[in-house]
Amino acid sequence: MPAALKAQSTVEPLHCSLKTEPVWIDIHCWHNGQQSQIHWDLFERLVRFEDNTLSVDYAYDPLGRRIHKYSNAHHKHRPEAGSHWNQNERARKQRELGCGFTLFGGYGDTLIRDIDRHNGAHRKGQVL
Repeated sequence: MPAALKAQSTVEPLHCSLKTEPVWIDIHCWHNGQQSQIHWDLFERLVRFEDNTLSVDYAYDPLGRRIHKYSNAHHKHRPEAGSHWNQNERARKQRELGCGFTLFGGYGDTLIRDIDRHNGAHRKGQVL
């Protein structure tokens, strides 16, 4: 069992189920009636998280280092509200949850740069 999987089981969900596929490991958790899905690849790397509010995808280089993260807020399109309102509401949710594209740069095993493309923030020298 992956170490991260063991750590996740200490969270107190009301119900969890584990489904093993040839390509990844899926964990479905319910807490207070809300479902979350966590996907791990066979190298024990987090590749996707999804709940009712957002989804986050992660990518890795051939050496197993995380190279980017893409997060996207879920938004229910309301045709009656108009396209301008829908665009503004989607952008507001993206900002509120800090969603967007984040690029990670490293030197060896040390993370030296974290660039958030959504708001232009740069964090240097932080090990995440």
